[in-house]
Amino acid sequence: MNKRKTIGLALSGGGIRGFAHLGAIKALEEANIPIDYIAGTSAGALIGACVATGMKVDDIYDFLKVKDVFSLTEFSLPSKGILNFKRLAKEMRKELPYHRFEDLPIPLTVVATNLQLGKPEYINSGNFIEAAMASASIPAIFSPVRIGEYDYCDGGVFDNMPIKTVRKHADIVVGINISTVNEIKDIGSISDIAARTFQLSVNSNSMPDLSTCDIYITPDGIRDFGLLDTEHIDAIYQAGYQAAKEKLSDEIPEALRIPTFWERTNETIKDLLGQ
Repeated sequence: MNKRKTIGLALSGGGIRGFAHLGAIKALEEANIPIDYIAGTSAGALIGACVATGMKVDDIYDFLKVKDVFSLTEFSLPSKGILNFKRLAKEMRKELPYHRFEDLPIPLTVVATNLQLGKPEYINSGNFIEAAMASASIPAIFSPVRIGEYDYCDGGVFDNMPIKTVRKHADIVVGINISTVNEIKDIGSISDIAARTFQLSVNSNSMPDLSTCDIYITPDGIRDFGLLDTEHIDAIYQAGYQAAKEKLSDEIPEALRIPTFWERTNETIKDLLGQ
């Protein structure tokens, strides 16, 4: 019997726009499309970590939805960053059923930047909550995260959408890009400026690989929302959901479709008969 092709998600960084990842994954969930592997950067690492535990999208959404960016962060001494993710890490340890990569039902890789060595690291062992915090720590806004002997910050510095990593582990790559940019009228506060500058600098490093995705989803409209804009979480989520639904609206791509019971039975009979 022919085996189903494996499906992997490549989830880009993009701040609070990570809720669009959840919306898109909800659409995949409704279409009964399985996920066999996940690689994520920054917001994609945080969402990917939650999804990899096997939690349903609705539960993840309820857990992560906040009224403002400070609800799950704490102020830090300004020498290394304005905020840190210690509060969010504490909540994730409490809410998530697993804490280590090795225990996850869906294999996960998280991209983080090693500041001392000046290179990206693709982390898939140890404490995934700690790794996800590191991957999402936008320089200057969030303090680096210490893991072992090194300090880590946002993986988007080198690889904002780990498509090549997913390709090594899955037959079909579904890429969800939440880091598109557009023209803005008001540059905003110091944190907005830092986030905008960072987004512009990292957006280009994933562009050469976007065309290699088997299915590429980029939600419309979310470029109008800033990386730290928590006032429009519902709209961001819905944008991701609608983008994925439209991609699957005509028909679910054959590569993603799960064979029906009768199709599996027919294949088994053919195998037994040597056809």
